Amino acid sequence: MLEQTGVRRFTVYKYVKREVKMIKYHELLENISDQELLEKLISHGLFNDKMPPFLQSKDFFKYYSDKNITFNKSMQKPKKYILYENYRNINIPRQLAIPNPFSYILQCESLSRNWSKYLNHFKKLSENHNYKISRIHIRKQSKTPALFEMNYSNFNIDGNPDIDLLIGAKYKISADISNCFPSIYTHSIAWSLITKQEAKNYRSNKYRNCWFNEIDLFTRNLKEGETHGLLIGPHTSNLLAEVILCTIDDKLYSEGWKFIRNIDDYTCYTTSIDNSNNFLYSLQSHLRNYGLNLNHKKTKVNKLPEETEDTWIRLISSFSIHQDNKLIDYKLCKSYLNLAINLAEKENNIAIINYATKMLDKSRLTNSAKKYLTKIWFHLSIIYPYLLPILDKQILSLKQFSANELIYFLSEICHSNYKINNYEGISYALFFAIKYNVDILNSEIFNELTKCNDCILLTLLFLYGESFKYIKGVKELKKIAKIFQQESFDSYWLFIYEILSKDELSIAEWKNLKKNGVSFIDYEFNLYSVFNAYDFLHSQAL
Repeated sequence: MLEQTGVRRFTVYKYVKREVKMIKYHELLENISDQELLEKLISHGLFNDKMPPFLQSKDFFKYYSDKNITFNKSMQKPKKYILYENYRNINIPRQLAIPNPFSYILQCESLSRNWSKYLNHFKKLSENHNYKISRIHIRKQSKTPALFEMNYSNFNIDGNPDIDLLIGAKYKISADISNCFPSIYTHSIAWSLITKQEAKNYRSNKYRNCWFNEIDLFTRNLKEGETHGLLIGPHTSNLLAEVILCTIDDKLYSEGWKFIRNIDDYTCYTTSIDNSNNFLYSLQSHLRNYGLNLNHKKTKVNKLPEETEDTWIRLISSFSIHQDNKLIDYKLCKSYLNLAINLAEKENNIAIINYATKMLDKSRLTNSAKKYLTKIWFHLSIIYPYLLPILDKQILSLKQFSANELIYFLSEICHSNYKINNYEGISYALFFAIKYNVDILNSEIFNELTKCNDCILLTLLFLYGESFKYIKGVKELKKIAKIFQQESFDSYWLFIYEILSKDELSIAEWKNLKKNGVSFIDYEFNLYSVFNAYDFLHSQAL
C-alpha cells in the first residue's frame, strides 16, 4: 500500500509492503481435531462426488457414534468393494470405489486415534518450507462439510507460488505419477511414517498393533487384502497418499528444486535443460523408493516464457460475449458454444465446454439463447458422458425444456449408453428421471437393465422402480439381491442393503443397521425430487 509522509511542502509516498501470511500446510491440518477427522471422513468421505448425488453416510455415522458399535472378527477381515466407472474430461473412464462401510470405519478410527502422530509427520516435513508445495489436500472448508475437494482457489490460504518460482527460471517441467493411487504400496505408508528400515524391523506379528502397521492392515482390508493400490474415491485415500507424497516433496525441496504438486501432478521451474533432466531423474529416483513411477507420456519440458494461461482460456475469455452488458441472443450464444466445442475437440478436453458454459452470465441470455444452450447440451451429453454429472447445475436448472423433451433426451441417454455398456450414463439418466419425475422406461427395458451387474445402476433402478410402480421389476431386483447376498455381498452391499428387508439380510451387523432405520440414500434427494417435479410440472401447465 502507499503511505503518505509530509516533508515541508512536498508530499512523499513510500511503499509499505503488507504481506499476507499464508497458512502453512501443517497448520491447515492442525485445524482439524481427531474427532472432526473421524466424523467428516465417515459422514462425508465414504462416497465420491463423481457419481449421481443420491447417497449419504451421515445416518451411518450417527448410528456408529450413538450405538458405540464394536466389531467382531468378521468385520476385520479383507473385504471387496463396489466398483464404479466415471468418465473423465478426455472421454476415458476411470474406476472409482466405495468400500465396505464397516471396514472403512476401522480405517477412519485408526487415523483419528493416531491423528497427533500424523500431524507430527506432516509438520516435520513441511514447517520449514517457505511456500505450500502440496496444493490439494484435506482441510476444513467453508462451503462443504467434507474435508477434501479436487480444487481450491483461496489465495489468502494458499498463495500463488508459481509466480515467485517463475522468476529466474528458463524452463518449466510438467510431470505426473503413473497410476498414482492404484500403484501405492500399502507397506510404503509405514516407510514414510517411520523410515523403510524401521518399518521392516517391525514387520513381525508381535508388532501388528503398532499404529503404522495398523493403518497398513486396515487399508489392505478395504481392497481384499491386497498390498498394492489405494481405492480411488474414499477421502482416506487422499490423506494416505499425502503421507507418502509429502515425504517425497521434502526430499526434493531439500535438494533445492522449485516446484509445486497438485495431488500427483508436479510443476517444476529450472534454469537449464540439464537441470530439468536432473529434476526428472531425482523425482523418478525418489518415487521408485516408494514403488511409484513417472508417467513419461505426460512428461513435458517447455522453454520459458510461455503464456501463464492456457490458450483456450484466453480465446474464450476474449470472445465478444464478455465485452458489453447487452443480452446474449441465439446467434451470439451459438457462435460462442461453437468456439468452445472446436477448442474442446482440438485440445481433447471436454472440460472446456463446461468452463465456457460456466462463464456465461445466464441472466443475460434471451429465452431463445437458453433454449439453444439446453438443446446443444442435450446433444453433447450423449456424445460426451463427462458432461452428465454437471448437466443439472449448468442446464436443467434453466428449465428450458418440456416434459416430453426431457423424456426423449433421457431415453436417448439410456439407450446410447446401454449400447456401449456405460453404466454411469444410464445411472444419470435414471437419477434425473427420478428427480424430475418423468418415466423414461417401459417394462421390457426395465427388465433388460436388471441384467446390468453394476451396483450403482441397480440401486437407482430399484429407486426408479419404487417411484414409478414397476412392481414386477422390483420383485426381480429383490431376487437378484438375494443371489448377490450369497455370492458377492461386499461388491453389491449398497444395492443389497437398500432393497432387502431386515429379515432378508443375513449378516447381523447389517440387520442391526436396518433395524435402526439407517439408509445410505440421501433423504433430501427423494424429498427434493417431489417438490422439484411439482414445480417443473406446474411451470409446464402455465
